[in-house]
Amino acid sequence: MIPTREIADWLADLRLEDIPALAVERATASILDTLGVTLPGLTEPPARIAAQLAASDMAAPVASQVGTKLRTSMEWAAFINGIAAHALDYDDVSYAVIGHPSVVVLPAVLAVAEATGASGASVLTAYVGGVEVMAKVARALGEQHYLVGWHMTATAGCFASAAAAAKLLGLGPSGIQAALGIAASSAAGLQVNFGTMTKPYHAGHAGRCGVNAARLAAAGFTASPDVFDGSRGFLAAYGADPARAAVGLALGQPLEFEAPGLGIKRYPCCYGTHRALDGILSLVEQHGLSGADVAHAEVSAPPGELQPLIYPRPQSGLEGKFSMQYALAAAVVDGAVGLGTFEDDMVGRAVVQSLLPRIDVRPFAPGSPEAAGGTAGGDGEVRVAVQTHDGRRLQERVRYARGAPENPVGMAEVVAKFRDCAAGRLTDDQVSQAVEQVRSLRDADDLTVLLDALIVAPVGAVGR
Repeated sequence: MIPTREIADWLADLRLEDIPALAVERATASILDTLGVTLPGLTEPPARIAAQLAASDMAAPVASQVGTKLRTSMEWAAFINGIAAHALDYDDVSYAVIGHPSVVVLPAVLAVAEATGASGASVLTAYVGGVEVMAKVARALGEQHYLVGWHMTATAGCFASAAAAAKLLGLGPSGIQAALGIAASSAAGLQVNFGTMTKPYHAGHAGRCGVNAARLAAAGFTASPDVFDGSRGFLAAYGADPARAAVGLALGQPLEFEAPGLGIKRYPCCYGTHRALDGILSLVEQHGLSGADVAHAEVSAPPGELQPLIYPRPQSGLEGKFSMQYALAAAVVDGAVGLGTFEDDMVGRAVVQSLLPRIDVRPFAPGSPEAAGGTAGGDGEVRVAVQTHDGRRLQERVRYARGAPENPVGMAEVVAKFRDCAAGRLTDDQVSQAVEQVRSLRDADDLTVLLDALIVAPVGAVGR
C-alpha cells in the first residue's frame, strides 16, 4: 500500500535543485495561472462570504487574502484564497486527481510562506512537493473513489496542503507523518455539491485543514504514523482499489509536473466540457454557425467524463458550469466561452434555453474503445455533431483539449489568460510586475513584492 514514512522521507529531502527544469517551468506557469483566476474569483459570492467571515473573526494578521489588503491567520488565508481560486472553475486540472491540485496547494503554500517569510525557492519546492503528494495519493485511490461520489480535490487535497505546509514549516519526517495523519481525518468533499458554492469550498477546506494539520504537528500533536495502510486506514475506508493502491507511490518517478503534467483551462467551467467545447467552437468558426442554424446537436463522450455534468437544464451560472448542454449552447449562440458566459442572466437567456432540449449528450458504450477516456479526459475522444436546419451534418472529433498536457499551451498563452483575468482589476504596471515576480520566483527573498502587485485597485480606478 502507501507507507506514510515514504512520503515523509521523500518530502523532507526534496530540494529545488533536485527538481527538473521542465517541472519548475510548468509549476511556474501553474502558479501564474492560479493567481490569475483568483482575481475575478474575489467578487464571486462564495469568496465574498468567506472573506467577510475571516475579517469578522479578526484572527492574527499574518497572511493575506490574494488581491486585497485583508490579513488574517494562515488557516483563514488558505481557506479564502482556495475558494476564490476555484470559484470560477477556471483553474488547472490533473488526470490523476480527476480534479484541481493548484487551488488547494498554492493557497496553503502562500499562507505559510508569507507568515514565515519563506523564500521564493522554498515556495516552489513546497508547491511542487504538495502537488506530487496529491497526485500520487489520488493515483492510489483510483478512479473508483471518484465514481462513487467523492471529490478528490478535497479528499486527496488535504494531504497535499498538509505536506506542503509541513515542508515550509521545516518539519522532519516524523512531523510530516503526523501532519498527514491529522489531515486524513479532515478529508471530505462530495460531488453532490457541484454547481453550488460548496464546490469551491472543497478547495478552501482542503487547504485550511492541511495548514492546520501541519501547525498542529509542529506543536507536537500526534496521529497514526501509518494512516494510509490497513483495513481501517485511509485507502480502505475511502474505497481505494487494493490492486491499484498496491502499486505504491513512485514519488518523483517522474514528477507529476513532468509527466503527464497539469492541464491549463481555456474555459471557466468543468473540464468535462472542454473537449466538446473545442469541437463545437471549431464548427462555429469553420461554418459560421449560430443558434438559429442548429436543428439538433449531439455530443458523445466517455462515461466518466460526463459524470460531473449533472445539470442538463441549468438555472444559474454555477449550474451552467456543470452542464454540457449549456456550455455548447452558449458557445453556438455567442461564438465564444469566457468569464461572462456563466453569469446567471446569461444562462437564463431565452435563445439559450430554447436550444438546450436540442442538444443530446450520450456516453459511449462501456467497454468500447471510445469509452476509454477517464473522468479527466485523458484518453479516448469526444465527438460533436450538428444537424442544421438546411440539412447539413457537421462533425468534429477531439482527442485532446487545447491546454491538456498532450496539447499544451505555452507561457505566452498563460500570461495572456492572466492579463484577461486581471483586466479592470490590476493596472498594466501591476500585471507586468506580477508576471515578472512569478517568473523570477526562485530568486525572491519572500513574497512581499508579488502579493503587493496583486492588490486589486478600487472599482473605476484602473485605466485601460
